[in-house]
Amino acid sequence: MTWYQAVFLRIALPVIAMRNKQLAHYFERYGQFGYLCDSVREMADAVLEIAQNRELLDKFEEVLSKVREDFKFENYKVRIAEIMRNE
Repeated sequence: MTWYQAVFLRIALPVIAMRNKQLAHYFERYGQFGYLCDSVREMADAVLEIAQNRELLDKFEEVLSKVREDFKFENYKVRIAEIMRNE
């Protein structure tokens, strides 16, 4: 995850980004928490759609709360310890 993706997750904004494998993986794992776009035009359309649909924003926030929980530092410590024990 890049720094800007981490910032979006931290401040609870939906992700509107150009499609890439890493973000696609997270969308598959957690569900939709924004838009993965193939063009700048699609990104602009996504911004407008979110701005006009509060229910959509609430849905993304629900998914983002799950993502944020998994990315908490405490959870990373546990995962790293498990990896270290298994190696």
